[in-house]
Formats: sequence, structure tokens, C-alpha cells
Amino acid sequence: MTEPSLNGVWAKIGRAKMHRDSLETKINEGFGKDPAPPRFGLRFSQETGEHVLYVSRLGDFAEVMQECALLTSDLLNNLRSALDHLVFQLAVKCTKDNVQRPRAVQFPICDFRRRYNGNGFRDKTKTYLREVRGYWTRFEKLQPFARRHMDPNRALAILRDLNNPDKHQLPVAAFIVPKGYVVPMNNLSIEMLGALSKKDRGTQSAADALIMTLMFKRIVLGMELERVKLSSAMRGVEREEVGQLTPALSLGEQRSAVALCDRLITAVEDAVGLFEDAFQ
Repeated sequence: MTEPSLNGVWAKIGRAKMHRDSLETKINEGFGKDPAPPRFGLRFSQETGEHVLYVSRLGDFAEVMQECALLTSDLLNNLRSALDHLVFQLAVKCTKDNVQRPRAVQFPICDFRRRYNGNGFRDKTKTYLREVRGYWTRFEKLQPFARRHMDPNRALAILRDLNNPDKHQLPVAAFIVPKGYVVPMNNLSIEMLGALSKKDRGTQSAADALIMTLMFKRIVLGMELERVKLSSAMRGVEREEVGQLTPALSLGEQRSAVALCDRLITAVEDAVGLFEDAFQ
């Protein structure tokens, strides 16, 4: 009889952490070596009399983004596999190494209780967990529909939604976002920052206003970031470069790729930890 164990599960999580560290290194090296970082400029709109803050230069990050996407894919696959291996080891324990449908063994992740309980999903999964019914309630507690008040980021659902297309359709989608900026101080930039801080943002400082305008927006060349109304003295003034953007990589969910990977790793560790006593 194969002795059920979590050794392989934790090994996969450990490998995911290695990919996380490699991803962070690749991002820092890849985005840090460009001598001409992304820029944003100002153009004047004759139709509205407003100045438009826009991305005037992006840079070529295709190679580093592809490498980062592959690292992220490996990380996601290891985390999702760790969850499925957890359930298989439980199935081995429950059936005394006589799992009837090993290919059907998987960790359930459902957004809605009706899907979790319907379409035979729950009954099918309980088939190989029937001898440890007490553990089934633990799976239910980990479901996104049961953790909305505890886990607003729905980490396991995010893992599933990133991993499924990557496995079957397209590589994980990563895109460039700004994580900071540099603006030389001159009359134009000072007035621009002041206009941003006054635009529906109450008492925010000029620096905070620009951060709110830029942070975690997917940037593409030429895209409009914001519109501001400047003084008549600035009417018609345009600049291709008003400031520079510090690029970062994002997988969505309003956070950097590395921060999101950290969140996913923690969620999987917590999920596996919930079943450790079954193997003691």
C-alpha cells in the first residue's frame, strides 16, 4: 500500500516559490535595463480646451514579458497541481490505496453554491472521500462562495481563472503597468499636478493624485491617462515628455504580478495546512 503523504504537495509549493523568486528577478532585470523607460506627455485638445495626459513612449518589453509569462505559468501549474495532489492523497488514505477513478480526483473550486451542490459535482467528489466525511466540510469552507467576507480577493478562484486558460488555450496574460513615476519640476508639470489634485479628489496631494491616475492601469502606446484643465497661459502647449514611468508587470486584480503570486501561494499553503492533521 502506498503511504499517503503531503511531501509531494509541499514540494510543488516549494517549486512555485522558486518560480516566484525567479519571476521577481526577471522583472527587476528586464524592466531595469531599458535606458529609455516609458514616458508620458501632454497634448492639447482644441475641441475641449483640455490637456490630455497620454503615454508617449512605451519601450520594447516583449522578450521579458514572454519570459515572465512562462515563469508565471509554471508557478500557477505547480500551485493548482499541489491542490489536486492534496485531494488524491486524501483519496488514497480514504480508500486504502484503492482509488476507483483517479483521473476524476481534483480539488473543487466553485464560485456558486448551486454549482457546487448541483450537476453531480459534490456527489462525484464525495465518492472518493466518503470515508472521511468530516473533511468535506473543510473543502466547503475554502470555496469562493463561502469566503467572500474573509477573502475579498477570492485567491483560489483567481488561481483557477488564471490557470485554466493557460493550460488549455493561451499563455497567462501579463501586461505592463506603472508602479511609480518621475516628473521634473517646471511650470508646466507643477500646474499639471495641481490640476490633477483638484479634479474630484478632494484634499489629495498632487503626488497622490498622479499616483491614483497612473497606478495599475494597463498601459499601451498613445493611450489617454487623464484630462486636465490648465490656465490660459498654457493653452496650446504640448510636450512629448512630461515625465517617466517606472514599469512593472501585472496579472490584473489591481496588484503587481509578484504581489498576486504571493497571495496565491499563501492561499494554497493555508488550504493544504487545513488538512495536515489527516496525515499525522
